[in-house]
Amino acid sequence: MLKSFVFILFLVLALGLFGQKDKVYFYDDSSELLLYKLNDKFGFEDRMGRLVIPTQYDSAQIMKFEVALVKKGKWGVINKENKVLVPFQYDAIAYLLENRYKIKTAKGWGVIDFQGEYIVEPQFDSILSLTEDRIWVKSGNKYSALDAQANQVLYSVYDEVRDFSESLSAVRIDSLWGFVDKFGNFKIPRTYQMAYSFRNGYAKVKKYDKFGYIDTAGRVVISYLYDDLGEPREGVCPALFGDKWGLVSIQNEVIISGKYLFIGNLHEKLFRVNSEKGWGFIDKAGQVIIPCEYSFAMDFSNGKAYVAKKDKSFIIDISGRCVEQCP
Repeated sequence: MLKSFVFILFLVLALGLFGQKDKVYFYDDSSELLLYKLNDKFGFEDRMGRLVIPTQYDSAQIMKFEVALVKKGKWGVINKENKVLVPFQYDAIAYLLENRYKIKTAKGWGVIDFQGEYIVEPQFDSILSLTEDRIWVKSGNKYSALDAQANQVLYSVYDEVRDFSESLSAVRIDSLWGFVDKFGNFKIPRTYQMAYSFRNGYAKVKKYDKFGYIDTAGRVVISYLYDDLGEPREGVCPALFGDKWGLVSIQNEVIISGKYLFIGNLHEKLFRVNSEKGWGFIDKAGQVIIPCEYSFAMDFSNGKAYVAKKDKSFIIDISGRCVEQCP
């Protein structure tokens, strides 16, 4: 299944992208600093490869909101100057929002702020998310929701849930999914085999064993015809036809049928694609802009993309011209 968003893990060991074949890097497009692993310890470098935080942590997560979640025996929070913001005292920790983290202690999962103060006391079996002033929590096999003041507003009837987005959350009761508002009212009935959160006015759903997209009123935008779908951006969406990917529009028009082994989501007017010949880039009309000649390629960011070719890694611009680290 395609995720919106970005690469969460990039393995440099195979590519030597930054000239360090004994390191593994982890980052996403928003990361100011790159998390890396070396000799079973974690540290951070900037995007020019300069050391910022030495390898000293047992584990770490990608830096977000100018802080990092790191483990030194227990988990805590540091800033990009390596100053400890939240002491190392939690069994697990994860980002929820800026200055909000879900944490685990012996008592269960809770929520803290950037100073380590409890917003939700540890007590739950799991915490899914905090979006649009709703916190999905799980006790036993059911989910319920709290408001921003930790008051229960949706009760434990849901078997599975998604993040609130655009004032709606996809929820499953028994085998069927629908969408509820922040007070538990079903705005889109439970008729789907699978459903995901709304993004930019559209949600991916599964019906009749095929995927499509609906709008916030529940109207079908992209028909239930595809084996998987990427994210619609600028009116165009990657679509899986059997075992090959193509492009469709939100007007239900097929732009290109199954042709590629993979098509990523649109970034800076281009789709990253993989064919039998390698990786390259196409535009929204399906036209090849940069030929499929690379052994690996990443999405464009600020007009540049990392690629690899013949064991050499370098940076190209949107015309395909090498601009940095050229072989």
